[in-house]
Amino acid sequence: MKFSLKETPKIRKDVILNLNKIVVYLEEKIPNSAIGLWGSFSYGEGRVKKVNGTLKYQDDMDIFIYTNSLVKYLKWHNKIKNLGEKLNINAEVCVWVKCIPLIRLGLSFCGFPKMLNKKKLDMFKEKRFPQIIESTKYLLESHQYMFRFITTKNRENLIKAYIRLYRSLEIYDRKNKEVFSLKNNLKSLEKYRKELTKQQNDILKSAIKIRLGMKSKTKIDFSSIFKMKSLFEKMFYKLNNKNGLFIVRYQLIIWKYLFFNKKPIKILINFNKQRLAASNYLLNSITEKKRINDEYLKKAEYIVTNILSEKPRTNSKEKRFKWVADKLWEIYK
Repeated sequence: MKFSLKETPKIRKDVILNLNKIVVYLEEKIPNSAIGLWGSFSYGEGRVKKVNGTLKYQDDMDIFIYTNSLVKYLKWHNKIKNLGEKLNINAEVCVWVKCIPLIRLGLSFCGFPKMLNKKKLDMFKEKRFPQIIESTKYLLESHQYMFRFITTKNRENLIKAYIRLYRSLEIYDRKNKEVFSLKNNLKSLEKYRKELTKQQNDILKSAIKIRLGMKSKTKIDFSSIFKMKSLFEKMFYKLNNKNGLFIVRYQLIIWKYLFFNKKPIKILINFNKQRLAASNYLLNSITEKKRINDEYLKKAEYIVTNILSEKPRTNSKEKRFKWVADKLWEIYK
């Protein structure tokens, strides 16, 4: 099993050593759990580099913990933080606790990880793939990374946005668990030549290549957003019209957020559809002259204000844009 794009015996040894540290720590914290590696490192696409002679992980190490116990899930869900720092691993280690009964009910996505301990799980053989849910998730993430690019000017966020936009499209069209691999994305993109404009195809291919450490001639900058807008709109309407877009898992996530932040829980609001609409309005508020269209911004602001029962404390369009973008990300996480 390969872990990184530029793997050497030294890199492999370092990754395995760190994964062993993680497994030992987590097995002690949550006994009788199954532990798996997910994300870029599970596909052999993790990026690493040497900084002052020390190996540094450029991508997160995503670890999934599976437990049959709802009690353990509630106790540890979103509670294991800063694990890389605790274990002296030069990486951001993201830990996701998964409850097997909730997965079987369709309230959580199991993923397709590489198992790190000897526990085996039958659910991976069932190939459960919540197509519409995951397509919606990737479109929402794509919006959020684009908004982060607008507020931070960090091109890495724009590259992540385009990769997630493409994955949203492919997941919607196909039940393909390999969609989480960048190499597979580059290969499957060829199937969309007739569906995408040449510019969109080039931008998506360039984003994937850059993440894979390959050279690319196509520029990915602010101007590329307006070449991609029609694809964002296409995915928005596809998902927005799908069965009212009521997704129990995301509805529960937002109720949980509102409860713990002591905000009124509005039972009758379809948060999934509202959040998608707010993201679409915020995207349309971005103009080619690097200005913000106040009409669309107000629509996005109104939706988020209605969900959270709070308003931004500023009149600045730029600060209001950032407030809406930050709140949409905060709700989702």
